[in-house]
Amino acid sequence: MRIVIIVLALISANVWADKPAWAGKGKPTAEQLEAHKAAMNAKEDVEEQEEGEKKKSDRLMKEKKIKNEKKLKKRA
Repeated sequence: MRIVIIVLALISANVWADKPAWAGKGKPTAEQLEAHKAAMNAKEDVEEQEEGEKKKSDRLMKEKKIKNEKKLKKRA
């Protein structure tokens, strides 16, 4: 009996949940769609820029490591 009560309590928790603010407001307007597209494009641009900077940094670190290894070989 206790198990049934616990299961019902867990299942009914979804019924008590608040509805999100955006739910049930119909389709977004053309302006809202454009604003969303612009925000997503800006986010992608930032991510691409960060990825490019990381690749550049990785490449520079590899070059520095190779130079250090060459210096060590010359000393030996």
